[in-house]
Amino acid sequence: MSVSVVLEDASLGLYAPTDSSKGAVLRKGLLDTMTEVLQSRKSLADWDSAIASWRSNGGDTIRTEYQQQYAASH
Repeated sequence: MSVSVVLEDASLGLYAPTDSSKGAVLRKGLLDTMTEVLQSRKSLADWDSAIASWRSNGGDTIRTEYQQQYAASH
C-alpha cells in the first residue's frame, strides 16, 4: 500500500524581493554544504555555520517578507 503526502508550498503566489535578488545564491550555499556533510567531507558544525550564514545574509529577511505577504493574503 502506498500513501502519498503532499504539502502545499505556503509561499506559492507570494513575493519576497530579497528571495528574488539573493535567494538562488543563498540556496546554493546551503545545498553545497548539505552535499558536503552528507558525503562526510564536512561536519555538522559546518552545517550549523551554513545555516547561520544563510540567516544573516538574507534568509531571515526572506522569511519575514514571506510571512508578511502570507499574513496580508490570508
